[in-house]
Amino acid sequence: MELLPSPPYVRVYDDWVIWSWEGDPTSIDGFYLYGAGIQIRQDESGNFGLIGPFTPPPCDTTYEFYMTAYDGPYESPPSNTGVARGPACSRTVQLTFERLITHDLPGDEGDHRVGPIDGAFWTAPSSRWLEFDACCRPADCWGWCKGLRLSPHPEYYIQDDIFEWIWRKKLGCMGGGWGGSPCEGDRYDAPDGNSVTVELGPDDDLTISGAIGDCDCGGGGQWLLYEHHTIRSRAIRTGSFMFRDEDCVIIGDKEVFRN
Repeated sequence: MELLPSPPYVRVYDDWVIWSWEGDPTSIDGFYLYGAGIQIRQDESGNFGLIGPFTPPPCDTTYEFYMTAYDGPYESPPSNTGVARGPACSRTVQLTFERLITHDLPGDEGDHRVGPIDGAFWTAPSSRWLEFDACCRPADCWGWCKGLRLSPHPEYYIQDDIFEWIWRKKLGCMGGGWGGSPCEGDRYDAPDGNSVTVELGPDDDLTISGAIGDCDCGGGGQWLLYEHHTIRSRAIRTGSFMFRDEDCVIIGDKEVFRN
């Protein structure tokens, strides 16, 4: 084999392998192409050629090709490697908003808690919303301000401690209010679950947003949380996410599926 010239040179263009060779075509029997799980024997020699077309790689997949020259049972060392890259995959992302952690909340006058609360979680560019309202204002609650309030420093599970709190109140109204009057729980609203599914193109960034408001029935409401968290396209992968501001932290999970 030491008499064989140097191996060929290869490159990939679209779905073809292009090769060139500087040796004497009469000194060898042909070439082998290896790659993408195939071996192709080319029983002719020369100094230039094309092999293909081959099936392009699936999305997010790379095929590597190399060639050898052969003479009878002997092969040259492998050539350089030519690379074919598939397109980026589109993705489906499932986001689950798991926990809300509060810090030093600006407590209402005479009360270390804040609220009642309302708010939403949403995504972009594929707009998906989880909106909730746990605030019963005086006009609907017989002059009282009722609803779910937050305390400083605890950890709330968004599904169990917020959404299901609202649904328990709503279910308690199925028999109607006392004496036929409006029922407090009828003023509340929450989604069935704490997850959204987002469809993303191959190059789409993902923005996750959250807003939680203190509806403060006296009219002086304020945002406890209003934040956006953007994950660049190449960094979107299965794992946790978090965004925060001065008063609150939202923690969740994301699961990424390639389409």
